[in-house]
Amino acid sequence: MRWWIAVLAVGLAGCGSSERGEHWVKARTLPGTYTTFFVRVLDGGIKKRAVYEEAANALCNYGDLCKVYFFAEKTQLPTATTTAELLNDKDWDFNSLLATWVWTVKAGRGDFGRWDCKRAGGDEAPSNALCPAETLSPAVTNPSASAPTDQSRSD
Repeated sequence: MRWWIAVLAVGLAGCGSSERGEHWVKARTLPGTYTTFFVRVLDGGIKKRAVYEEAANALCNYGDLCKVYFFAEKTQLPTATTTAELLNDKDWDFNSLLATWVWTVKAGRGDFGRWDCKRAGGDEAPSNALCPAETLSPAVTNPSASAPTDQSRSD
């Protein structure tokens, strides 16, 4: 009977938010007035918006306010241990972020607050990122150029 309780406890411990996905891993959580997550995006997912959304939706599923900071390298993670420390850290390079996500109960949804068009890519960037043309692939900047042509017709 005791082993059933142990199996149930282990199973329930895994419920709730996920710690990782195929192309992302939660590196750290900061306690504070709101929950802040540091997420490392792995090489295969850096230019895939769905990876960022998957992580944000897996982590920000409770509470009044949730923020997710996305990084490419583990060495870019801030050393802060609380949200207050992070906000007061003058040495932290905000430009090391790939993207940020903010979720609020008041808005009833989450959205990207920052998106690095060069490193995270412009093709799948949220519209508020306003990525310059040089960060977009030719298929995005000139869709007709990549559209297939029907040259088998004879008039």
